[in-house]
Amino acid sequence: SLGATWREANWSWENRGEVRTADDSEKINLLSNAVGTIRQGLALSGRLFANRSDNVSGAESRDGELRLGIAWRRLESRWIFFDRLDYGIERERTSDNSRYASWRLVNSLHANVTPNRRTQIALQAGLKYLQEQYDDRRYRGFTDLLGSEIRYDLTPSWDLGLHGQMLHSWSSGEMAWRSGLSVGHKVAKNAWVSLGYNLTGFYDDDFSRSDFTAQGPFIRFRFKFDQNSLKEILQQP
Repeated sequence: SLGATWREANWSWENRGEVRTADDSEKINLLSNAVGTIRQGLALSGRLFANRSDNVSGAESRDGELRLGIAWRRLESRWIFFDRLDYGIERERTSDNSRYASWRLVNSLHANVTPNRRTQIALQAGLKYLQEQYDDRRYRGFTDLLGSEIRYDLTPSWDLGLHGQMLHSWSSGEMAWRSGLSVGHKVAKNAWVSLGYNLTGFYDDDFSRSDFTAQGPFIRFRFKFDQNSLKEILQQP
């Protein structure tokens, strides 16, 4: 494996390549990630990932993802906005020559506002287009997501939160809901750990990647964003 990193005051660019070989397989992974600040209150990021795997049985897989992100906050504003666009592709062939292929485009827009010193409100809107092919069968469709969370500081180091989300499939017309509550504790500056429970939940291959959306208990780490943490917003999973 090889890696290289470039850093300066406002930007960083990390690259890594890896090759793994065995008697029956070979794997190649490539990753490039850049994040930086354009000016006060505006940060950008980009991430490119590619993976290739081949097996002597004839099975093979290819997948990759391109991610672009932007975070913005005016110095005097109570609002923080951040948006992420993901484009992903996947190709697979089994040893018996069955084939699978897919591509997806996912956009997630987030907004955080602090109406007062003890309250933080988070809003989310997401849209996904997915196209899949299993041998000769094709599937495609849109999915949208709406969500919100409100958190209230009980003390300087403890807070309480309520959250809800709605997932909607355009092709089937079905809706799924997530609702629950959580309690958070401050473990470092702007860093919190939360323990919560989803009374209702759902799972989605893309929208569930950055948060626990299934029904049941969960624990997560989160950031309480300020003007100096825009780049950290863009580096979330």
